[in-house]
This record gives sequence, C-alpha cells and structure tokens, in this order.
Amino acid sequence: MRKLAVGSGAFSAGIFISYYLYDPVLWPVISGMLLICFLLCISVRKNIGMTLRLFLLMCTLGLTYFSVYHAVAEKTAEAYISSESCTAVVSDFPEEYDNYTRVKVSLYGSGGRCSALIYDYYKNTGGLTPGDRIMFSANFRSMISSDSAVSDSNISKGIMLTGRLTSDVAVLGKGTHALHISKYLSHTIYDKIPEVFPDDTVPFLRALLLGRKTDLYSDNSVYPAFLRSGFMHTVAISGMHISFIAGFCIAVFGNNRRGSVISLILIWLFVFMSGNTPSAARAGIMQTVLLMAPFFRRENDTVTSLALALSVLLVINPFAAGSISLQLSFGAVLGIVIFSSRINEALHSALQSETIKRVLRYPIGIISASIGVMAFTVPLSALHFGYVSFLSFITNVFALWAVPVCFCGAYLCLILYMMMPVTAQLIAGILAYLCRYIFYVCSAVSGIPYAVIPYEGRITLLLFALIYVLFIIFGFSSFSALKKLLIPAGFSVILVLSYFLFFRVSADSAKATFTVIDAGQGECVAAFSGNRAVVIDCGTSDYFRDPVVDCADYLYSRGQKNIDALMLTHLHSDHVNGVCRLMELIDVSNVFIPVNAEDTDEYFLLIKKTAERTGSRIILVDADSALNIGDIEAELYPSYILTDTNESCMAIKLSAFDRSFLVTGDGTYINEMILSKKDSIGDIDVLVAGHHGADGSSCTYFLQRTDPEYSVISVGKNNSYGHPSVYAIERMLSEGIAVFRTDLCGRVSFIIN
Repeated sequence: MRKLAVGSGAFSAGIFISYYLYDPVLWPVISGMLLICFLLCISVRKNIGMTLRLFLLMCTLGLTYFSVYHAVAEKTAEAYISSESCTAVVSDFPEEYDNYTRVKVSLYGSGGRCSALIYDYYKNTGGLTPGDRIMFSANFRSMISSDSAVSDSNISKGIMLTGRLTSDVAVLGKGTHALHISKYLSHTIYDKIPEVFPDDTVPFLRALLLGRKTDLYSDNSVYPAFLRSGFMHTVAISGMHISFIAGFCIAVFGNNRRGSVISLILIWLFVFMSGNTPSAARAGIMQTVLLMAPFFRRENDTVTSLALALSVLLVINPFAAGSISLQLSFGAVLGIVIFSSRINEALHSALQSETIKRVLRYPIGIISASIGVMAFTVPLSALHFGYVSFLSFITNVFALWAVPVCFCGAYLCLILYMMMPVTAQLIAGILAYLCRYIFYVCSAVSGIPYAVIPYEGRITLLLFALIYVLFIIFGFSSFSALKKLLIPAGFSVILVLSYFLFFRVSADSAKATFTVIDAGQGECVAAFSGNRAVVIDCGTSDYFRDPVVDCADYLYSRGQKNIDALMLTHLHSDHVNGVCRLMELIDVSNVFIPVNAEDTDEYFLLIKKTAERTGSRIILVDADSALNIGDIEAELYPSYILTDTNESCMAIKLSAFDRSFLVTGDGTYINEMILSKKDSIGDIDVLVAGHHGADGSSCTYFLQRTDPEYSVISVGKNNSYGHPSVYAIERMLSEGIAVFRTDLCGRVSFIIN
C-alpha cells in the first residue's frame, strides 16, 4: 500500500510543480533530467532505490501528463474563441444575480467537448434546464491562458471558457441525462428549504446541505461571524459532510455490506448534488476506499487513500491543483493524520482520573482535531484570504456538535415534508433553534478582540515560521509528550500576542494612518488618528476578496472599535456592495452619501434600511462640505453632474498633521477638471487613482495641479477591464509620482509619525 502512496504522491507532486511553474519549453528538459536520474537509480538495489525510482518515474509522468493536458485543453478552448456560433448542452440550472444570469454549459463541436460559463446580461437564459441543447453566440475568454484568481477557480472546476452572451439563445431540444438527475434533485431541495424552515436559517441550510453559499454570502449578520470565528469550514463541502452521511447510514442500516452499499450510493449522490467540487470528490474517494477496503481484505491506510484520491482528481483535471478548497481539504486531512492523534494522546496523558477523561473526551478530541487542521491550513488561508482565525477551536468545541444534527435533521425534515408537511415544519422550527445557537456561538467568538490575525506580508510569514520551528525543535526533544505540546504552544501564544502588540504600539505611536485596503477590483480606504476612524467606500467585484472583513479586522487590530464617518464616493456595486455588512460588523456613527443617490438607487435603500437597524445616521451631501473628525479634517466635493455614470462621483480629501490624501472614486477627466479649479484642493501627498487606474482618469493637468508624491491604484489582479491603463501609469510616472498597486503590493499604508 505504501508503494501506491509514493507513486500517487509523486504523480501529484509533478502535477503541482507543473501547475505553478509551467513552461512548455523547459518541461521537456526537466522531464528528461528526471528520467536520467531514474536510470541512474536502477543500480541501487535496496528498498530505498526502488522507492526513489518509483518516485522519479511517477513525478516525470505527472510533469508530462500536465503538459499534454494543458496543450490539448488550450487548443480546444482556442477553437471556440474564434467560433461565430456554438452548440452546447446545459449542465446546470442558471444562477440569477443582480444584473446577470450565469449558466454552465458543455460546448460540443469540431473542437471537441469543453465546459464553459455563459454570462447573460439580458437574462434570457433563466428558463433553461440541465440537458437542454442550445445554440448561441458569445464572446469567449480562455481561462487557461489567463492568470487570475477567478481563472484558477474556474479551471480547477473544469471550466475552460467564460463568455458573454451576444445573441438570443435558440433551444434545439429538451432532454435529460442520468448525470443531470442530481442537479434536478439539488434544485428541488434548494427550492423546498424556504418552505420548510424559517427565513433566518435558509441561507445557512442551503450552504450546509448543498454547498450553495450565494445566499449565505449576502447574509450580513451570519456570514461575517462565520468568517471571523473560523466556522466557514462547516459549509465548505468536505470530508466532514461525507462522514455525517456514512455515520448515519451505518447507524441506521448497520456496519455491514448493505450499510456500506447504501452509504456509497448516498455519498456519491451528495457529491454530485453539491457540485462535484474537488474537496467533495476527494472526500468521496477516500470514504469509498475506507468502505471498500474490507471487501478486498485490505486495511485502510489514510495516507495511501489521501494520495490516491489526490492523484485520481488530478488525472481527471490537472488544473484542480490550483483549487484553494482542494488544498485546504488535503491540508486539513494531512494535519489530522500527522498531529491530531498525538495531541489527543498528550492531553489525555495529563489526566489521571478516568471520570475526568470521559467528561473531557469530546472537548479534547475537538481541540486536537482543530489544531491538527490548522497546522497546514493556517498559512494557506493567510496567503489566499489575507487573514486567519486562531480561535476556530473555541467555536468548534461549542458549536461543531450541532452541525451533524442540523445536517441529518434537515434532510430528514425535507423527506418528511413530502408525506407530513405540518409535522415536518414543526420539527424544522425546533431544529431552527439549533441553527440559531450556532449563529450565536459564531457571533460571540467573532466579537472577541483580535479573533482574526490579518496577513501583514513577510512579518506574518515570519510569525508562522517561528511557530513551526518551535514545535519542530521541541518535537525532537526529550521532554514528555505533554511538554512537547504545551511549551511551544505557550511560546506561540506569546509570539501571537507580541505580533498584535507590535501593530498596536505602531498604531498608537503614529499620529495618523491612511490605508488602502486590498479590495481586489473594488475600493476600500481607511484612515484613523487616535480613537477616531474614517472609511471611504467598501466594495469589490472580485469574488475572492472580502474587503469588509479585511477592513473591520484591520481597524480592530489597530485598536479602533468604531467608524466615525463612512463616506461613499458613489453607489456602484464595486464600491459599496460591502457597506451593509461593514455596518453590521462594526459600529458606524455617520454615513455620508452624495445627494444624487437619494431614493433612486437599490444600494441606497439597502444602506438606509441597515442604518435604521444599526442606529447609523445617513447624511446626504449636496454641497462642498468640511468637517473635523478628531485630528482628521475631511473635505467632501459632491459632483454636480447628476447622472448614474462615473461622473456623479463625490471626491473626498482627508488631511492630518500637514499631510493630505485625495480619493476620487470612479471620477473621470470631467470630475478632475472641476476639482482642479477648487482653491481648497491644493497640493496633496497621496492620490488614490480614479477609476482603478483607467485611462479616462488621472489626466496630466490634474496630476500637475495636485502634485501628489504617491499614487495608489486599487485594482484586482488580471481583471477583465484591463485596469490599470498603461497610459495612466505612464502619465503618473512622467510627473515623478511613485505608483503602488494593490494587485501587486496588497494593502498599502501611509503612517504619519
């Protein structure tokens, strides 16, 4: 079995190396070198020689397989980019969003099969169902040749193209396929959940039962609490959900052949219902190996099944190597395998009484598993999401026991609803209190000061490295198992507290701080001095960024407990779609909105409703205004061009201790020329470039008039808009302005000492 683990692991390693360092010219050379090493190892006859040869051979195979798959997939995708019209089979039900509909299809034609996501801004595809054969025209973009987080997410799920619909959709025929049954079942369950359960629990249950988190992302009270408390793993379909199903089937049908067969059927039905994501498929494969091992008279080896599951997924789709859910899923399982049992034994060894051991068995088990999971997922989360919750083990101890009850109980309620709807709704009402208990625990933990550690670049990586080094050093020491755990854990707590203290002291010693949060393709700016804070905009169009949590946690980590003024340049989604959630996360005293948005914009109504609930005051700005917020002076310049375009932006200038910062939102040349005529603008130190560095902003006259020393461009990596414009950057550089970009630098801060 270990040979299978080595071979599968080596093949997967070759795929991962290829994915992150792919070079079509270099890989044949590297593969050839590995083969030469393989031949040189033939003379080594010991077991280590056999293992090394197997590793080199399978690693070479992984490199070669990825190169071939990449070339074929790229050629297939390019064949459809140049197509005038396409035929396809609808793969899933369309998903409705604010201003577009998105539908997954499988293209077929002379170029071969290729999965694609179609974006329909005319919303003509809402009536499509899985199995429909359609014809349409679209402007396609290849995910293979694109380098962005969105592309990584799509191709990891097997989606090679995204396209914007440019024609009507002609339905050539209706039809279903056996593979679509799970989609219809998932869609039915999705629609039935609101009929059975109370409204406040629907987003959570849709995410828990089906892995569909769109509604949960929009829940301004539950979603942020889940994020900050480290409880989002419960709605990311993984091995935990698979174990719930297997455990339920074994409890009901027995630990026998019948129970195993029913478990496998329900497990794979659930995997396909939840979208067949890499993490769900990984869990399904591992559980299948576990259940099938006795039939082949083999003992299940977790490391082998983990390596085998990874290699199977990468054979099906090598691009799955870039899936953060897959990486976190495998990292979590590996951490549990390596560390959790040892931690559990060490903690139990410190207890002398058998009664106390029985009482504390559950919390010790949860803590051990949580720490094991965090061993590898913490750095991955920090690098990918920009923050880490170190208090997730507390949430797990108090709330994790309720998750399987909600999961199994909700499915049973849905089944019962078909036969006895009233009874099912009564039981669902009781189950809803358990869901609310989970919400309460997450909210309580997320409210603990410094519940989340924000990623601060190299210093955060240094913190992780020191913690790992401590555990490694003491792991090889002669201390008892308990001391090997507790001593480095104690030092780690000191390091984490010192980490927060460093930034808190830095914040306290600074007269003022001005920060552009990394909002991806969006904007969020924070400034604070003493205990007074100002935030300008909070939104993004980047699915993989959450400036709301980043902004709130950044302010919390700097000792700021509330926002005195939340100022909005305009009400476009990428600038304000996180405002309501920010108002839920942290107290906001005043919200300043340009007057032309009053009662005419959907976001204005949402913000107004949230303000009424949270006690924030909305102030409509209809003329040039100035106000003092502690040591920060704010000057607001609303636009007198009352349209729904970018020209309606309000510009905001913040000044503190003889330093000034200007934010123009999505303002264009027109706004900049109007601002240039205002005497109060004067010279500024930092400009947040207008419209994410688009060519229609940052004109030469405006740059010369304001004479900034620095410019920050808030922009998403490899975004579809082509921001920032090379011409805008050239204009800034030609004026001697130092340019920083959030897609390259992450969060950008200016500290006034």
